[in-house]
Order: sequence, then structure tokens, then C-alpha cells
Amino acid sequence: MGTTEDKPKFNYRATPQLSANQMAEYLSPSTSSTRRTGIIRDARFPKTSIVAQYARGREGLVNFLGDGTRSYGHLAEATVALEKREAKPGASTWMKRDSRGSIEAIEAFQRHYNKFGFSKLDCRPVHGRQPQSWPRKFGQ
Repeated sequence: MGTTEDKPKFNYRATPQLSANQMAEYLSPSTSSTRRTGIIRDARFPKTSIVAQYARGREGLVNFLGDGTRSYGHLAEATVALEKREAKPGASTWMKRDSRGSIEAIEAFQRHYNKFGFSKLDCRPVHGRQPQSWPRKFGQ
């Protein structure tokens, strides 16, 4: 599998697909003709997205918040695992960037843990189905 640098930055759609927001902007009387052309171009040639998963970083944070003692060992273990993943000889650029981003997210969480009141949160694992989020999405 090639690296993300080898992949095209845009997809192609023969039939452009517009979101409701794009359609509203397109139909707005204040939208210029240049912007309307841009909306259609963006719908026909949507940018490909690269989404960092942060899975290992998330796992450490979830374990930390779910542990009643809030042991920083969970965060340290996750950081060590991510550093090893980043340092692997065959690690792709994406994997290194994802690992580094996860490490930075864990470090930022630690720095701001008390400042933002995370210590006051009562976090417990959800077993079974997660409660439905509010507001409900249209059509569900």
C-alpha cells in the first residue's frame, strides 16, 4: 500500500454531490458567480481526506478516565507504545505523524487535566448500546 503522499489529493465525481449547506450557499442571492462555480468544482472534485485515528492515544485516555484511581500509568503506557510505534524501522510517514499527534494529544491532556476540570468528571465504561446522542439526526 502506498503512502498518503503517493495518493491523489482530489477525487472525481461525474455527478456532483452537494450538501444542504452547499446548496443553501449556492442558492443565496449574496453568493457571487465565482463562489457558485467554486461550490460546483468542490462538489465534482472533492478533496480526499486523511483522518488520524488516534486509536492508541484514545485507548490510553479512556483507560485513564475510566480508572477510579486515575493512574497516570495508563497515559505513560500509551505514550511508550506510541513512541515504539513511531520508531519502528518500517513505519510509514503517516504512522509516524499519527503516533506523534497522539503523543502530543496525551501530553496536552495531561497539561490541562486540572485546568479544564477533567478531574471532576465521573467516567464509567458503557456496556451494551451507547445512549442515543441528542439532538437526533434528521431522518432517524
